[in-house]
Amino acid sequence: MKRIITLLLIVGLGQTLNGQTFPVGGSMTTTNGIGLNIVSTYLQSMGSKDQAKYVKIKTNIPFSTSNGMTSFYIDFWGYGRTWRTMIGWYIWDGIFYYPSVSMAGNYIHDHVVLSNENGLIVISIPISAFSHYGNITVNSMVQWQRPTSYLDGWTIEQEGIPGVTNKVEVKIQNKLSTNGFVGIGTTNPQGTLHVLGSTQFENTSGIPVSLFAHGSSAGEEVLLQLMNAPGNSGSTAFNVGAIFGKTNGNNSQNSYFSLKPIDTSGTGWDDGLTIHAGGRIGIGTTSPSEKLEVNGNTLIQGNLESKKVKVTATPGSVPDYVFSKDYALRTIPELEEFIKTNSHLPNIPNAKEIETNGQNLGDLQLKLLEKIEELTLYVIEQEKSLKLQVANLKIQEDKNKSLESKNLKLESQLEELMKRIEKLEKNQNEN
Repeated sequence: MKRIITLLLIVGLGQTLNGQTFPVGGSMTTTNGIGLNIVSTYLQSMGSKDQAKYVKIKTNIPFSTSNGMTSFYIDFWGYGRTWRTMIGWYIWDGIFYYPSVSMAGNYIHDHVVLSNENGLIVISIPISAFSHYGNITVNSMVQWQRPTSYLDGWTIEQEGIPGVTNKVEVKIQNKLSTNGFVGIGTTNPQGTLHVLGSTQFENTSGIPVSLFAHGSSAGEEVLLQLMNAPGNSGSTAFNVGAIFGKTNGNNSQNSYFSLKPIDTSGTGWDDGLTIHAGGRIGIGTTSPSEKLEVNGNTLIQGNLESKKVKVTATPGSVPDYVFSKDYALRTIPELEEFIKTNSHLPNIPNAKEIETNGQNLGDLQLKLLEKIEELTLYVIEQEKSLKLQVANLKIQEDKNKSLESKNLKLESQLEELMKRIEKLEKNQNEN
């Protein structure tokens, strides 16, 4: 059966002399009431605080396995400060197991020291946690009935902590402050909720986990700012980026959220990744007009597969200028000489340049189009030349046919003449 044992003592703390703080002393016995109550008149000097000193609550609880699990909470009400420190531990084989400290109030101290001094447990709190005037109440919750001697004869002193053994320094893990700031894993929360360390949000009931950032008016862009604070909690923080969100003020239509890194000046935001309602994604732009719009250079380490690729050309870059009357088209012999000298087509990068710098598909497509249009002109010129040659051949053929006809006529005439000559010769011979 659990038993709550209360101790009550009012003691006067040491006086000050030349800025020094004298030890606090006192002892107490079990009485009816709530806790161990110590009203201080002067906890520390008006001069600088001695960080090496502690307010030590020396108990009569043995440092042994047999006393099992114990917990305390210590309240302080002082000049400008109020806090509650909750302490728990478990002892086994001469070791403090699972020591824990949590705290609430408008001031936080850094740690609590649990130790073994002459076989008894001592709770030490840094003197910097206390203001000059105040009241301390210690409440002990025990797991089962203990001898009264465990809670008799406690003392409170202000001193360092030499000579103790089995000492364990337990850092404050969270804070609930009266200014409304809550710290988890930090004793110095800088906002309404300040979590130091990894945080897990888990939902197993089907209800979504929601994170709200409110604007002051409908349709206003709101942001969740991401900060980086090198060093300890509470150190100077630097902007890293932000999550922006915006609706049209009435519903989710045309809403979007953006991930934006801090710009190089450290005062504004660069356009990063934006996702609009309907699934439009913009990189480098907050107003994508397509499912994916990228404003800037893009590097893809791997294959790119698409049913259709559209390349937009700047005005004047499309090589229809090849068909202009003023275009200086190389002659075939000039083209042949260039190829022999350079081993590539004019205005086309060579193999080494492409291997080193890669290819700009848009530029290369336009240059290839230029070559196709030049080739078209060459084909047209060859067609004209071929037609001219065919025409010349026809003329020559007609001439050949005319000559052939004349030759046939001459041959006929010659044959007729030969017949006449033969006939005359025959007549002469007969006469």
